Amino acid sequence: MGRLAVETSRPPGGAVGWTPWNPYGRIDWYETVEFHADDFAWWMYHGGDLARLRAHLAAASDSEYVAAADQVATMRATGSIRARLISSYLLPQRQDWVEADLADPMTVGLSRELTRLLVPAATTAAQLDRIAQLTGGAPLDSILFGKAHLYNMVCQVGPTSAPAVAALLDSCRTVKDRQFVAGILAQLPSDEAYRALLERSDQPGVATALAKADKRCPRRATRFSESP
Repeated sequence: MGRLAVETSRPPGGAVGWTPWNPYGRIDWYETVEFHADDFAWWMYHGGDLARLRAHLAAASDSEYVAAADQVATMRATGSIRARLISSYLLPQRQDWVEADLADPMTVGLSRELTRLLVPAATTAAQLDRIAQLTGGAPLDSILFGKAHLYNMVCQVGPTSAPAVAALLDSCRTVKDRQFVAGILAQLPSDEAYRALLERSDQPGVATALAKADKRCPRRATRFSESP
């Protein structure tokens, strides 16, 4: 399904006159189903479907989950790079799959739309670094599909995600976005996260998050204030 996309095309001959479904005389466009290459950048068409599948899998019973995982494993075995990346996205518990995808030479040079499927499946900072390499050092905001993927990444990688979140903070374009990302950093119980906030405390929207971090971990804040 991921290789199928509905494309809007103009009929041969260009513009047409009035038709029952086109009473205003506009160009009479029509839609066709196109079958694309395996590395087609298709997330815009089917990303919502995969997100819903992943949500259903997370809420499935143990028996349902095992049965579904067996089906996904069968699809992964087809050898398609798309099927492999989708399987890692759907079942992030299978870290052996994620590691295999990150090490696979076929993953190098893929479109970001495919490689970014591995972001919400990552559980280590080393995996995030590898994803950054595969995407040519692309800013994190360009390979995240919204807040859900960011939440996945932070929850699964934990405090060691601080450098990636700090890099995302640097790419924020609005104060609102900066407040949101800084608020995530403020909740990470690590010196690295706190230092990232301190170094950016003069940026609009960061001071509030820093104050919350001080209240959350007062001993850490005191230790930093006393250090030379």
